[in-house]
Amino acid sequence: MGNDIVKPFNTVGNAFESTGKYVVNSAKDTGNFVENAAKDTGNFVEKAAKDTGNFVKDAAEDTGKFVEDHAEDIGDVVESVPVVGYGMAIGYGIAGDDDAAKRAAAKCTNSTLTAAGGVAGGMVGGPGGAAAGAAIGAAAGTSVEAAIAQECINDPNKKNGMAKFDAKTYAVNCSIAAASSAVGTAASDQAAKQGAGMAGKFVAGQAGSKAVSLPAGEAVDRL
Repeated sequence: MGNDIVKPFNTVGNAFESTGKYVVNSAKDTGNFVENAAKDTGNFVEKAAKDTGNFVKDAAEDTGKFVEDHAEDIGDVVESVPVVGYGMAIGYGIAGDDDAAKRAAAKCTNSTLTAAGGVAGGMVGGPGGAAAGAAIGAAAGTSVEAAIAQECINDPNKKNGMAKFDAKTYAVNCSIAAASSAVGTAASDQAAKQGAGMAGKFVAGQAGSKAVSLPAGEAVDRL
């Protein structure tokens, strides 16, 4: 009889003991998991940081090398940007490269005259006027660039790619200027017309909605 009374207590005790061991083991396993996860995360972050640093470093080096290798090409493009090219000319002049300064000023003058002719012609005669104005500006600009290249620049290498006094140069420059200016002006006009149409529809819609929302007599009075 005594054993029968004691057995349930032993069973409960064993259960508590087993549960305690399970909890202890689970806590250890969880602790080990968290510790390993933290280490893995730390290693991942460290490696990612190194990889990112290497990527940024390589990208910077590649960018620097690209700019260095194509500095002359980039400079040629900037020199031909209307007005902006004069800044290049000033920079070359400060650096003491007089021929490069003259080349930049000549190319910039060419593009500036072309752009000005296109804008002026477009204001007067739309796309057709823009084409004519740009062609006239390009002819004048080509003459200026060719004259500077022929009379003012001594270094033959600095003359490469500059305008010359020949029919082909004038034909190409004027044709490209006329076509690009006409297309640009036509696109701008179309965009302006579409914008005006949308604005008109919006205003008409707003006016109509207000008229509908007002009493009939008041709406008539306001009209």
